[in-house]
Amino acid sequence: MKVLSTKCLTSAQQQRLQALGFTLVQHNFIATPPLPFALSLPYEWLIFTSQNGVQSVLAHPQWQELLSTPVLCVGVKTQQLLQSKGFKVCYATDYATDLVAYMRNDLSRYQEGRIAFFVGTHRLNTLPDFFASEKLQVAEITVYDTVFTPITLAAPVDAILFFSPSGVQSYLSTHTAAAEQVYCIGTTTAQAATPHWASVIVATEPTVDGVLQAVVASLIP
Repeated sequence: MKVLSTKCLTSAQQQRLQALGFTLVQHNFIATPPLPFALSLPYEWLIFTSQNGVQSVLAHPQWQELLSTPVLCVGVKTQQLLQSKGFKVCYATDYATDLVAYMRNDLSRYQEGRIAFFVGTHRLNTLPDFFASEKLQVAEITVYDTVFTPITLAAPVDAILFFSPSGVQSYLSTHTAAAEQVYCIGTTTAQAATPHWASVIVATEPTVDGVLQAVVASLIP
């Protein structure tokens, strides 16, 4: 069985699939180069929704001045990266919708002072719509670009692994969806894929390893 990963995997992850007899094709279907941005300190809260946002902020000369500011974030890997750099993560969840529910449950905490919301150029509206509805003071700071970097496959594949809605869009910019089995890192990515593919499986754990586990669970007897 031939599997396309729309994100390049680590050596260990590649070996995991190859050891089970899969033929792996991999390519980074998106790139996330950092963008120049300014910080207007201080902030009462910081919000990150991806590791890309964290990496871009870490390249800013003032990033250490943010270490005393409490953080809310989306994604366990995002949380781990932040904590490894000394940030205080007060709450982390797998999805932006859950973060909205968490903030709404204790809204008064976020109504005084400014929130810095670090995003890419293809950010979703889940959090911005919430901020607007509650009239929160949010500085939305675009810190990285999302660039489609697709390739055209020479031969069809049996399964495709997607890790973001942008990855789905990038793939579809050079291919037409067919009968492939699709695996998605989370429900947001799956929402981008389901209009195009009949069979979409969502990883139980929204990580790259979680996607690989979903592949193994569904294809290995």
